[in-house]
Amino acid sequence: MSTPMSVLRRIQERPSLTMILGTGAATLSLLLASIVGAIYVGSQEAPEQEVASANTGDEGGLDFDGSADTLPEGAIVQADGSVIAADGTLIAPPGSRTPVPGRAPGTTPGTAAARPGAAASPGNRTGVSPTTIKWGLHAPVTFDGQPVNLAEDALEGARIYTDTLNAAGGINGRKIELRVADDRYTVAGGRQAANELINDYKAFFVSGTLGVDQVFQVAAEARKQGVPYIAGGGSESIFKDIRMFQVAGSYDTHLELLAKFLGAESRKPSGQSPYAGLTKVGVSMLDSPYIAPSVDVTFRRALKENGLELVAIVKVQKPTEQTTYASQIQTLRDAGTQIFVPAQDPITTGREVAECQSQRCPWTYSFSNFAHEGNTALQLMGGQWIGVKGLAGGCYYQNPNEGNAALCGQLKRAHEEWVRQSGEFEWNKDGQGGLAGYQLVHIWTKALQDAGPDPTRERFTAALLAYRGYDNLVSAPITFAGSDNLSHGYEKGVVYQAGASEYSQVNPGFTDQF
Repeated sequence: MSTPMSVLRRIQERPSLTMILGTGAATLSLLLASIVGAIYVGSQEAPEQEVASANTGDEGGLDFDGSADTLPEGAIVQADGSVIAADGTLIAPPGSRTPVPGRAPGTTPGTAAARPGAAASPGNRTGVSPTTIKWGLHAPVTFDGQPVNLAEDALEGARIYTDTLNAAGGINGRKIELRVADDRYTVAGGRQAANELINDYKAFFVSGTLGVDQVFQVAAEARKQGVPYIAGGGSESIFKDIRMFQVAGSYDTHLELLAKFLGAESRKPSGQSPYAGLTKVGVSMLDSPYIAPSVDVTFRRALKENGLELVAIVKVQKPTEQTTYASQIQTLRDAGTQIFVPAQDPITTGREVAECQSQRCPWTYSFSNFAHEGNTALQLMGGQWIGVKGLAGGCYYQNPNEGNAALCGQLKRAHEEWVRQSGEFEWNKDGQGGLAGYQLVHIWTKALQDAGPDPTRERFTAALLAYRGYDNLVSAPITFAGSDNLSHGYEKGVVYQAGASEYSQVNPGFTDQF
């Protein structure tokens, strides 16, 4: 059975399914800090990193009390007092050097940036001009050419928040030039998007939205060519080695949180939860090697630890390749599934729900991201998800706690910036999915600011690697500093409950306790 035409028509007219950062990660809808004096920078803790190749004053090198006036050629002093070499290596930790009064952070005596006409310091400046920095972003603008745009709201948000950034002067005097490539939600499309953004457009850095198979293709090419890459989702056991900076939460994190949530719900007295007394979980999963470990290993273990059991995993193809799911539904039935969890796109889930409506499937549903927490995604469920509970990466976009950063991050600021650019009506219509754009933009703004007036890919990467508890996001904070697993991401979620066509938020905000 195919997706109802009335719903497909709405998607084509206003394609606004919540973005899956990864094939699914974050609301954010998954899915980040600011220009000095223009956009708020969250409470970034000073990273406690080991000093690499640093000389002390006794050896005639850097005088870390700030009294020395010379630095290695091309080195820069960050706003926090740390010193980064021309190749991006951290050579002195935060607080090591006092910036010279009157000189902007990121410039030091003897550097090309501080000495007009001097030779450029070492480093890769591909995508940087005197006035612009090129940002490449790939997304399923189409499904292999079909106009069903899951990422449309997220892309709208990315444009809105980029425009806000540029209107405030850009970063260190340069405007952000955004190019979006259609990855067509296919592996071949992912390779094509990588070629367009990295080889043709020559972006300084690249970001991905939803579609884990496509994310992997672009990430692999970016790593091969030394291009900084930021995206969401993925199984940590695979993605931790591909050098992708996580913009959201990994699949492992989402499924671990969901297991804790369902365990707590299962233990509630009858009548107090739709999951009371239910312990047998079945998963419908996109047939992807970049999802499988999170489901078969992480989720299985986490469910067992929380008193539940993974009784069946069925694999499905992408919605351009599969339209009926009778055999998968029968397998889940035979296993005694009581709770159905989708680890796939919401188009596929909507089709399965439609088939189950006529077959009277015996289970209830739950979810943790994979783009299911958007209102347009909910409409694909045809009114069959009323009362369903699940987890999202960030607070619902219309929320009385939007001003409480501890509960909802920078939701209030994201709301205000959207309204200044596009108006309250557009926020009410598209803000839920559009919030992903705030995450996509603000994950890198502080790092680009800290890379200084002469940005190189090496300095930008080093600045990202300094993030510790970074919180100018609409998700819970993210840390890269000191981590050997850059794909981990945030560690808390928010509980949503489905109505007929809109979600509501059940708990106050970010939590990992249920």
